[in-house]
Amino acid sequence: MEPTPSSGVGQWSALDVLPQRLSGVIDLDVLSARAAVEVHRLLHDHLICVTWVDPSATAAGGDMEDPWLVVGAERGHREVDLTGLRIPPGAGIGGMVASTGGLVSVDDYTSETATRDFVGLMVDRERVGGAAGVPLCSDGRFVGLLFAGRRVDGALSDREIDVLFEVSRHLGALIGTARRAQEIIELARAEERQRIATALHDDVTQLLFAIGSSARRARKAMPDNRPDADRELERIESFASSAASAVRTALRAAVPVRPEQGLPLTLRTVIDSFTDRTQVPVEFVVLDRVPAQSPETTGVLAAVVREALANVAKHAPGAAVIVSLMGNECEVRLVVQDDGPGLPPGFELGSITAADAGEHFGLPNLCYRVGLLGGQLTIHDNEDGGATVCASIPSTPARA
Repeated sequence: MEPTPSSGVGQWSALDVLPQRLSGVIDLDVLSARAAVEVHRLLHDHLICVTWVDPSATAAGGDMEDPWLVVGAERGHREVDLTGLRIPPGAGIGGMVASTGGLVSVDDYTSETATRDFVGLMVDRERVGGAAGVPLCSDGRFVGLLFAGRRVDGALSDREIDVLFEVSRHLGALIGTARRAQEIIELARAEERQRIATALHDDVTQLLFAIGSSARRARKAMPDNRPDADRELERIESFASSAASAVRTALRAAVPVRPEQGLPLTLRTVIDSFTDRTQVPVEFVVLDRVPAQSPETTGVLAAVVREALANVAKHAPGAAVIVSLMGNECEVRLVVQDDGPGLPPGFELGSITAADAGEHFGLPNLCYRVGLLGGQLTIHDNEDGGATVCASIPSTPARA
């Protein structure tokens, strides 16, 4: 096989400094673009694509085991900029890499059934012959792939494959870090918009309601011989009602919540409300990209957090508290832990039935509600002190 112009000692020297060139970048688009440039320097004349799992497709309930992909950045195109190209599950080299979880290398791009939908683009227009893709992984999870296409037939050389693997070893972890940072920033923005919207709703809409109510009372008290004043008060009442409606519409538009933010944002709102009321700090950690959940699941988990925190305030004042949320397409798990005195001696989380569910409140009632969703609620002492409440519920994706 023909060596690339960048092969040799210089190529590996460039690889040695690649992590430093990419580290510290938390913007996913910038990271991908920089990685594509660096790999293209190493593999001259090749088409290089940094491709991710499409977050919009997986957030809408897509299959993480067979995901949609999107080209985050590319370098070396001749006719068509491939950035933003979406790749269906199982299609192209990317789909093959996602399905197998390993290296895919072909001598001739047109030889694989999975690549046929992209022959017109990759072969006819970009003149790709041989091609290869290696997976990008973060914490053991597939997050994308690094693609290289040769301009002539024949598989990539062993040295070129080694370059792709060496880059992917660093790039996968960096993409995972950048994506988590982006999610934290987006969640913080959504929480701030929610806070502002709540303040406006509580203050402005209540003021407008009071204005409208005052106008109605004034109209009722107005003598019958003052029709002009009555009409003006009616207009004030109408304006107040219209303004309140406009504020509600604006607030709904100002607080867009992406589906995958719904459950974390709901729990964050419950936690912040508890902290504001009790001055007890609570740490909230989202450990996974939890799929959007149904209103029923979201409501029950919010109730679990609310009740668990209420018990902390009542029985373990001053305790440190951490709420953890994790999950996947199969299960959502919520854990509330404190370092207080623990459970009282002889405590048992009694079960209740449908017949008496309405007569019981607190954790026993929540145990029943979690069970209705096919889940389980447990509470136990920690070995090092304190108590843990854990709710596990089968994942019920929100309908689009």
